[in-house]
Amino acid sequence: MLKYITALTVVITSQIGGFAGTPPFDTPFSFEGFFDTTGEFTRGDPPNRVTFLNGEVRRIGVTAIYHTGVQAFMAAPNETATIEFETPAQELVFFIRGQVGPLRVRLLDEQEEEITSASADSSGWVQVNFNSVQSNDRFVKTVEMINESGVGFAALDDMTYCARQLQPAPELDNVIHFAQFGNGGGLTSQILLENRSSTETLVRLEAFGDEGSPLMVDLNGQPVDGSTEFILAANALRFLETDGQGDEPLTGAVTVRSQEPLAGVILFGGAFGLAGVGATGDFSDGFTAPIDSQIPALRTGVAIQNLDAGNNAIHLELLDLDAQLVATAQVMLNGNGHLSAFVDEFDWDAPPDFSDFRGILRVIPDEDVAATAIQVRPGQFASLPVTEIQSQQ
Repeated sequence: MLKYITALTVVITSQIGGFAGTPPFDTPFSFEGFFDTTGEFTRGDPPNRVTFLNGEVRRIGVTAIYHTGVQAFMAAPNETATIEFETPAQELVFFIRGQVGPLRVRLLDEQEEEITSASADSSGWVQVNFNSVQSNDRFVKTVEMINESGVGFAALDDMTYCARQLQPAPELDNVIHFAQFGNGGGLTSQILLENRSSTETLVRLEAFGDEGSPLMVDLNGQPVDGSTEFILAANALRFLETDGQGDEPLTGAVTVRSQEPLAGVILFGGAFGLAGVGATGDFSDGFTAPIDSQIPALRTGVAIQNLDAGNNAIHLELLDLDAQLVATAQVMLNGNGHLSAFVDEFDWDAPPDFSDFRGILRVIPDEDVAATAIQVRPGQFASLPVTEIQSQQ
């Protein structure tokens, strides 16, 4: 995340000399000790390099257009000189003055849109201070110095700046998953998140569709393009609800990351009923779930969320009540992908009679997954326990 500070003040002064009281900056620029009339030169080193275009640095023997020393960065009559920051500036100070007539400077952001501007003439120096407090996440990428006079130079002198500072991203190392999520086509989802800490926490919610791409959905009436972030106060509870709109169902899974531990449950439902399903962690070595299938009166389903960015081969085993192998199947999930299916819908090598079968589903993935198991009866919907397989190592 970035910490943004931005405001602009313009101070008019006729005093020539140093400017005491300016805040500290990373990069001061002196235009003394070198000449450049080529129209392009650079100062500083990457990533804080600054490029000066269509201007020149030299002395013309007119003391009034040097704020200090005997040289400045100048634009010729009716010309526009520019300064481009390789890393945009979050703090910036410089002085401007015209030799004979008026000039104007424009501060532009990374989209080349004007943030603010300032003007000066030959009557005295104008000090331009840009510092980071109220800029709506905008930083100075380019300074344009426009000489509006047909006679004499426009001058910019004694420039110092601080490059945009990147703050370390907060560590969101508390992670929970909701392996079944959907909206539209008769489906609704409501996620409840509780901050279990006495400290507020940043929360990032990431939604993925069946194929692993970001899932676009409305939560609490606001569009979410795959992910959203918010602050959850200490010990607070947040409801996140879909609107149920849309003729076709959009299904997938959700991962929630936070600085502090969260408790979570999702209320997932539709015409088949409504049930609360608790959040799960990662299943590195796989999981098991109970199976009770009496088609058409009773069906058991499973939802699997791939937690890896790459493809994930999922090996499924159907066991009887004595844990003896009955059948096997294989599915492949895309990176961050998701599947939900009734157990009788998998392509088993030796499918049993699902009109009367009770047993165990054992799922062994190549990479980490999250999972939810459900049981559906006419007008009823319930969640089933999912148990992590313990590593034999």
